[in-house]
Amino acid sequence: MSRVLFANWMFDRDPDELVWDIAISYASEDTAIARQIANALTDFKFFYSPDQSGALWGADLTRVLPNTYGVQSRFVLVLSTPAYVNKHWTIEEFRAAAGRHPERILLLEMGALPADLPPEIVYRGSSDGEMIGLIAALRSRLNEAIRKPPPPSEISRKNGP
Repeated sequence: MSRVLFANWMFDRDPDELVWDIAISYASEDTAIARQIANALTDFKFFYSPDQSGALWGADLTRVLPNTYGVQSRFVLVLSTPAYVNKHWTIEEFRAAAGRHPERILLLEMGALPADLPPEIVYRGSSDGEMIGLIAALRSRLNEAIRKPPPPSEISRKNGP
């Protein structure tokens, strides 16, 4: 489904239109973590670059990525690791989001922070074993933002059996 949305945007959509509920910005070294998060967000419209590899092939990334991260995503989840803060493209993704809509950045500090982190961005730290809590908080934030009721499994966990 998300590939169709991305392809439609590339060819038929207004570049300022909100397309994604969330985009995940991460370094390739952190793919396993990003994939785990993406797998937990399948009921949302999310941009996760490996899922878009066909649509991105041959695209002008200097145009596509700033629009994806800076304009078309309701939120941008930044997995800020030492690898992330030292790569050109991840910093470009971060700057695109921070420059246009810093309030949309959900930054997860995992050992390093971008050098040009705007002071108004509140970030969350992470440690081993916190992924379940992080994903629950992320889903809650997305549900609240798009006014989507939580799935029945989450309601039953909150209310008991």
